Amino acid sequence: MKLWNVVWLILILQGCSTQSTQPLSTAEKPMPGWFLQLPTDKAGKALYGAGEGTSRKAAIQAALVDIASQLSIQVASDFETRLNVKESTYTLVDRSTQKQIRSQVSEITIQDYQVLEVERLSYDKYVALLEVSKRKLFNDLKLQVQQQVSLLTAAEQNQSPNNALVQYLFYQNSLDSLKTFEQTLRILETLNPTVSLQSYRQFLTHYQNQANQLKSQIQWEIEADQPSQKWVSLIQHALSQKGFRVATSVASNSATVVRLRTQLNSSQAYGFHIARVVLNIDILSQGISVGGNQIHLKGQAVKSLDQALNNVATKLKKQLEQQGINQVVGLRHL
Repeated sequence: MKLWNVVWLILILQGCSTQSTQPLSTAEKPMPGWFLQLPTDKAGKALYGAGEGTSRKAAIQAALVDIASQLSIQVASDFETRLNVKESTYTLVDRSTQKQIRSQVSEITIQDYQVLEVERLSYDKYVALLEVSKRKLFNDLKLQVQQQVSLLTAAEQNQSPNNALVQYLFYQNSLDSLKTFEQTLRILETLNPTVSLQSYRQFLTHYQNQANQLKSQIQWEIEADQPSQKWVSLIQHALSQKGFRVATSVASNSATVVRLRTQLNSSQAYGFHIARVVLNIDILSQGISVGGNQIHLKGQAVKSLDQALNNVATKLKKQLEQQGINQVVGLRHL
């Protein structure tokens, strides 16, 4: 009996081995029609985007980028149209401004979207189709603008009226956070051409005017110890280039001061005079430190220590030119 069982098992295995096996198909599916030709919304209430990626998530992200890219082109186009209408004699559109608009709009975050299609074309290739409601995107962006305005308005009320530099730094810092504000307003106008955003533009203009007015009130003075005298003219020039007024002498009641203190370590080696400098910069507003920096510089020369210090001055000048006065003195939003 056992022998017959073994025989039957052998026959079954032989039968299975004679059947042909079909390998898994590696052929890639063709691109779906909706990927090659995006849906159209005749009512103009939605934006569509398609994307491709190595995963479902990557394809959806690519589709979001596609929507933002389309929107950026539309916003830049609307900007060009409004510019040409406003300035009938203006024939050369500012291409750099258009490029900036496209770049900034392309970076917007789209959170509320609907996934219409996701298809796997091969092992590591997915495509996705998304839809974004213009109304929802408009509401989301407008809410962001309103929140930003509310936060800055509340912070503005806490500014001291007696300290021009601190106020100026506040407005400059705020304007830095508002770099994409105008572009966001342009997006809102593109999404809803009938909306009035005049109050938001007035808000932005107010901050720009306040910063300019406060800047005109500030007069910098340089207070330097004896070893720092070689750097004074460099700091004065950099501040002047930035559009500030700089006093030629220090008054006892100075409101805004750049204080320079230098630690010098000199030596000689292999016929060279070497100057190692630690420059401490402190920014004072009404006697209170509001910023500062410490810079390490090294200079060398053959003839004298003074020439080595001139070499240090040359390096400081180069640093001011490359990095800007903001970074050198330790005030980011100067």
